[in-house]
Amino acid sequence: MAGTGRNPSGSETGRSTAGPPISDIGHRPRTGALNGIGDSYAQGRALCSNIKNEDILLYTVAFRAPADAEAFLRGCANGPDYYFETTTGTALRQAFEEIAKRLRSLRLSS
Repeated sequence: MAGTGRNPSGSETGRSTAGPPISDIGHRPRTGALNGIGDSYAQGRALCSNIKNEDILLYTVAFRAPADAEAFLRGCANGPDYYFETTTGTALRQAFEEIAKRLRSLRLSS
């Protein structure tokens, strides 16, 4: 049961003492391990697959991403022409401009 904290003089602070000890913060397992859903990469791969299975164009853009994130984004995109790897603000802007240009040329059909 959570109580209230005490300051160094021994009087109550009114703040809850519930939650993990400070020493545990930053040393927790991945969220997926806590909520039973699974790791974030597995969730991301499933999401990418589901999107592509619905015939939705999937563009991905990496900005100064680590190698494993780049590989994930490259695999998530519909293909090499749908993946953009950028390391500068200018390149990032150009990537989104290119995506916008491509999307403007699409026509919706039912």
